[in-house]
Amino acid sequence: MKRTLTLIAVAAVSLIALSGCYHSVGDIDGLELYTNKSKKDAFVGVYFWDGDANSTTIVIPDEYEGCAVTAFGGSYDIGVPVGFDVIYRTESLISENVSLQAVIQNENGEFTGLNIEYVDFHLSIGAEINDIDGVDVKCVMAVYVVKDPSAVYYREDDFIALYLPRFYITCSDKNETFFSQDGKLHYKSSRELVDAFYYTDFEIEYD
Repeated sequence: MKRTLTLIAVAAVSLIALSGCYHSVGDIDGLELYTNKSKKDAFVGVYFWDGDANSTTIVIPDEYEGCAVTAFGGSYDIGVPVGFDVIYRTESLISENVSLQAVIQNENGEFTGLNIEYVDFHLSIGAEINDIDGVDVKCVMAVYVVKDPSAVYYREDDFIALYLPRFYITCSDKNETFFSQDGKLHYKSSRELVDAFYYTDFEIEYD
């Protein structure tokens, strides 16, 4: 009897834990979404960019399958963290995102000019977003050109393309936490600029 009660207690705890988990629903038009049906809540993960200049609009929906999309980034399953980022992906090519400083700084700590191409994205934020702690887009997409289609990466320095994502942001007027002005996101409470993004007027400065 005691063993049965223990098993029931363990099962109950497991159900409670699972009810608090978010689960991936895959990517919708390139945008990863994670939902928690019991909480009717969802967050945004990675946006997979296919390299097409015509697919640089990222729309964050207000809801998905009855779950309000409230955050950029979060944790899924048993606490695996995931941030909002832009990754270059095709069938045989994927980017490794690295910090801007790591890319433009040489081994002596000196800044050097590199051929980094800016890619401007239009990010449309819905009414429900209230948390941007998981934004992780201040990076460079280091794309390794694949000679062999079966290889995920082809690590050869002469075959690296560098792309820096910049953002022009629009925000729903119904959003209670943020507003956009001139393509930049601000907090409604303080009117301060959200500095989690590189905006479209950002340019690299070399020392």
